[in-house]
Amino acid sequence: RSGRTGKQQAEIGAARCRLWLADVSENGTEEFNSAGYLSVTLAALLLLIDFAPGDIAASAQHITDQLLRQAAMHIFDGSVISPQGRVYRDVLYPYHQTVQGLIRLMFPELPYSDRECMWNICFATSSYRFPKDLARLAQTPVSKTYFSGNAEITLHKTEHYILTSVQS
Repeated sequence: RSGRTGKQQAEIGAARCRLWLADVSENGTEEFNSAGYLSVTLAALLLLIDFAPGDIAASAQHITDQLLRQAAMHIFDGSVISPQGRVYRDVLYPYHQTVQGLIRLMFPELPYSDRECMWNICFATSSYRFPKDLARLAQTPVSKTYFSGNAEITLHKTEHYILTSVQS
């Protein structure tokens, strides 16, 4: 309907992907740590990793690793505890939030996970493999402030408790 050829449309799509990936790489995601949307974002990134031109695939892999590491840092007692750029009611009960299915993929030994997410099937068909440092990040105390989207996120995690906040 656009009157463009497939090649022209692919070039437009690639340019838009490059712009989005550059923005997310520099500024983080607007829907940071979103328990409901992290798996959706990762599914799109996995498709880029597997099917996009080399430079786009490499950027998508870098961002995927970064998002998973960020989630792993916020894991406490088997669940993600963090402020979120988009949030729904299921986070009131952390073990019921959608991200738990992803946490179960990352850490199959965790006993908590009756929550699944259809988007996670993309991990089964992708060449992508989880970074090897996720378990260490999930178990290591951390005290840091980082930025994502237009938010400043503070995380302080010890062996006994986790405190986190957001400032926009």
